[in-house]
Amino acid sequence: MQSQIVSRILVGISILFGASVAILAVLGYDHIGPYAAIGGVVVGALWAMKVLFKPLDRNDRQPPAA
Repeated sequence: MQSQIVSRILVGISILFGASVAILAVLGYDHIGPYAAIGGVVVGALWAMKVLFKPLDRNDRQPPAA
């Protein structure tokens, strides 16, 4: 259940970041490249941490190879 909440929060952050990049681009913000690059790295790192620190489910485990 907690994993679903974290996933929903990360999806929301990703949508908000994408929308902010789009709005700044439409408004002609001069430094959109560094903003998008740094934000993309931060959002990507959050997704990576979610995957790396996710507790393993019993169904995710593979049986040992014979």
